[in-house]
Parts: sequence; C-alpha cells; structure tokens
Amino acid sequence: MSLADDLFTERDRHLFAWHDGPVFGSVGPEGRLEVVETDGAGGRRVLFRLELDADAVLFLGARQAVARLSVRDDGRLTVTETTLDGKETHRRAALPAAAAGAWTLLDVLETACDTLVLTVEDDAGDRRFLDVAPSGQVRAHRFRDAPAGEPVYWNAELDVAVLAEDRGPWPPLLRACAPSTGRVTASVAGRWLDGEGGTGAVLADRTDTGTEPTLSLWDLGDGSLTPLPSRGWTDDARFLRDGTGRLLAVRTEEATDRLDLVDPADGGARPIAPDLLGAGRLRIRAANRTGIGVYALSTLTASSWHWITPRGAVASSAGRIPAHAGGATRRHHRLGPAPALVYAPASSPVAMVVSLHGGPESIERDELRWDGLYRELLDAGTLVVGLNYAGSVGYGPQHRRRPWSDWRSAFRGDLDACVAEARARGLGPGDIALLGGSFGGALALLGCVLDGRLAGAVACAPLVDLRRHVNRAVAADARYRSWFEQRFALAPDATDPHPVFDPARLSATGDRPVFLIHGDRDEVVDGQDTAHAAALARAQGRPWTLIRENGIGHVPQNPEQAARRYAHVRHALYSVLGHRLR
Repeated sequence: MSLADDLFTERDRHLFAWHDGPVFGSVGPEGRLEVVETDGAGGRRVLFRLELDADAVLFLGARQAVARLSVRDDGRLTVTETTLDGKETHRRAALPAAAAGAWTLLDVLETACDTLVLTVEDDAGDRRFLDVAPSGQVRAHRFRDAPAGEPVYWNAELDVAVLAEDRGPWPPLLRACAPSTGRVTASVAGRWLDGEGGTGAVLADRTDTGTEPTLSLWDLGDGSLTPLPSRGWTDDARFLRDGTGRLLAVRTEEATDRLDLVDPADGGARPIAPDLLGAGRLRIRAANRTGIGVYALSTLTASSWHWITPRGAVASSAGRIPAHAGGATRRHHRLGPAPALVYAPASSPVAMVVSLHGGPESIERDELRWDGLYRELLDAGTLVVGLNYAGSVGYGPQHRRRPWSDWRSAFRGDLDACVAEARARGLGPGDIALLGGSFGGALALLGCVLDGRLAGAVACAPLVDLRRHVNRAVAADARYRSWFEQRFALAPDATDPHPVFDPARLSATGDRPVFLIHGDRDEVVDGQDTAHAAALARAQGRPWTLIRENGIGHVPQNPEQAARRYAHVRHALYSVLGHRLR
C-alpha cells in the first residue's frame, strides 16, 4: 500500500480499548465491523465481526461492548450488546408511542449513569429524548426552553443534561437543562469536551469578540465558568476520572501538540509523556473509565497509539506509518510576520514549496499534511514551508484578525517573507511553488498574482469566487452573513465581486503555470467556480490546467480517492517545479 493508503486506513480506525495493545474497530470492504486486538509485538487477533444492519452502532466504554440498536415501526427497541470477550446479550424496551407515524432514531448517547439516551423524531418532526435504562425502563423528555440542540452529556442522578445547538460558523451554544422539568438552568458559548459529575469541561469561545477559546470548568449547577490557565492553543481535553477532577489536555504550541495534565485544585499544568513517540499532531480517539486513547503522527516520525490510565500511566504501541528515513529536519520559526513550520531536506534545497492550509481559521500543525507528500518532496531536495499565514488560529487574536481589513496586503507581507527565506537558502522566487487547498488554494493563486516571478501554483478545490460562495452559504444558513462580513468586508445581499477573491482577479497570474484540482462531488466549494476561473485564464492565453476528479468531494472519503488525489497533486507540483527537483 502507498503512504496515502496507509494513512487513510489508520486514521479511519476506531480506538475502543486497550488490552496488551490497542483494540480497534474498523469497517471492512464487505461492510461488516471487525474488532481486532493488537499487541506491542505487532500481533493481531480478530475478536469478532458484526453485521452493520442496525439503526445505530456505538461502542459503550463503561460496558466495554459494541451496541447495536434497532427501532421497529411499532416502537419496540432492541439493543444487542457484544462485549470484547465475545459475549452477546439482547435487551428490549417499549418506547412511548409517536404522535405522528413512527419514530426515527437520530442519535444515541451513552450517559454517566449507564443508560442510553435516544434522540428520536416522529413523522411530523416532533423530537423527544428517551432515557433507556438497562432494565428496559424508558423516561421521555422534552426541553421546551431549548428546542434546538443535541445531547452531549446526561446525568439523571444529578438531574442535568447538556444540549449543544449548532450555530453554523459561530461557536455552539451549550445549554444545561434539568430533565425532570425540561427547564434550562444555564448556558455558555463554546465546544463541549467532557463531563464528570456536575462539572463540564468546555472550550469557552468568544471569538466573535476577538478573544481566543479558553479551557474552562462549567459548574452545571450554578452555571459558573472557571477558566483554567493555559499556554498555547487548547485543542481538546478529557477528565482522567481518577476522582480528583484532573484533565488530560491536548495543547498546541509552535504548531506542535503536547499533552498536559491539568489540576483544577491548584490551576497547575504539567506535561505528561513529553517525549511521546510520534508526537506532532495528537488526537484523542477514546475516553472512558478505563483511560484515554490518543493517536499521534507527524511529518518525520512514526505514527503511534497511546493509552493514558486514570493514574496517569502511559502505554504505547507503534502505528502503521514508519518514520521518515531521509535525514530531514523540522523547525518552527517566524518568517517575517507569519509563523511557519519549515522542513529542510538533508542537503541544500533545490526548490521550495509553500503550503497553505484551508480555513482560513485553521492551523498548519506538524502532521502528515497532503497525505504525506511532504516526505517525497523532502527526498527530492525541496524545502517545505507550512505557513500559518495571517488569519490562522493558534497565535492569538491579533494574528487571526490581521488580514480582515486587507487580505491582499497581509498576504503580500507573508509571501515576501517566504521569498526572503528562499533567498537566504540560495533559492530565487522562480524556485518557489505555492500549494493550497480550499481557501489556501485561493491564496496560492493570489500569490502568483502578487509576484509573477514565482514558479507557479497548485490549487486544490480553491475558493476562487468568494461572493458566490458567500451568497450560497447565506442562502442555506443566514448565520454565515455576519461571519463573512466581519472577515471579508462583504456587503450583505450584494452581487459585486470581492476585490481580491474573484475569478477575474485571481486568474491574472501571468505566464506562470497553474494547476487546479477539483472533485466533481465537492459539497463545500462549487467546482463550476473553478472551471469558470480556468476558462477566463485560458482565454487570456495563460497556462492553466484543470484536473477534474470523478467521484471525489472536498476531501477524499476512501483510500482509493486519497491515493488518486495524492497522485494528482504530486504530478501538478512536479510539473510546476520541473527540472529543479532531484
């Protein structure tokens, strides 16, 4: 298998538990769930395979079992549980009658009290939350004060539930509710992370006011919010469940993740396993009473899996991705005003690729970006710059807001700094290719407009027509209007093009080769906008190439698609840089 295949397959695994090594669940090509136990020596044993013929399937951490739930038209619920040792049990419950037609199961939540909360909706759109006990007893709830939202936490013993309302581009609205009365008791804007007893761990978010998200403890009783001290950008956190209220937090500093053990008692935070194998990007993939599972990967080191017990002990197991064996190095530093991850080949570079993430409110971390293409570029003697351009998150509100009044000038400053870095390494502007995806793809095109000396650009699913994109987004969800107005100064309900991100402006790239790659199933960025930009450029004699990807959306959805996009991006970059690469 290729690196792109291996990476997609590994990321698609579900981490369930940890025995002598990770216990994974994955869906095979025949559509069945395969649960596999691995060990530190590379061995694997299939525990069982299950048909995915139920309305919902989830792993129950407290019961260490895979649960399959089915709701019949007559309101009968069947829950089939298969424990990791292969024992199977069946439970049934009679759900209350739907007012109109039959219930449709929308979601299932494992609660703090070993029950399951089902989100169901009848044929008229009336929604209920059904708390189903192991005994089969069912309690129906409806929150009239909070009609919108999905349950993310439920503790019947404390009479508290938390509903998260999606608000489009803005942070979710979390509401603490009392299931017994259906009343809302408190609310906060932010992302729900975890709950223990009457306390929630949330990423309290006021980005609309210019502040950064803050890891905080939310008292679900009195509604008070206690921010926890933080260094860097907090990405995720879970309670250790050791009885002390301590949390394991993933924090990003200088575009690299680390694990912190946060103690609310004294507000202290200390690194845990600071030399974690594979650390670059850390993702929490499981959390229950037995521990917290973390997946680690980076550009140069091997991928790995880790399990942190409630006492803080760490067990590790190798992943599928080997370490890069080319002698390349990684360094984080600022190129002028913009922070960047700079990957240097073992010998003097012959070319530079500046990689531009999507978003814009995202961050380039040390991970296997572009399905590991950086490794091949490094082997070919290419200096790779992962640029966290103005507008990126993770570096404070000033950096995130810097381009809002003038994206063209802000990006010109970042681009000029990249050219200066190239010159310091013996390269010229003609040795630099820009690579971007989505919004980063638009910036790659803008870069060639701003500096006609560059080698060229590769733009994957580029957002080339911001006005049309905004109008479509607002038509689908009006909450996007103020978000785009704030960041791009677009007047509402207008048809005038954006002064920067518009096909006529972005196609003015001179004689530099440009490759556009766009899937015909893209559900985020309209491929017709990309085709229009390419037609404009070619009509003016500019060397633009449009590569259409059959059956691929905004991002690949299976290993075959990932390998195909990798090949397209690789071919385009090598065409732009040509003889410069070794």
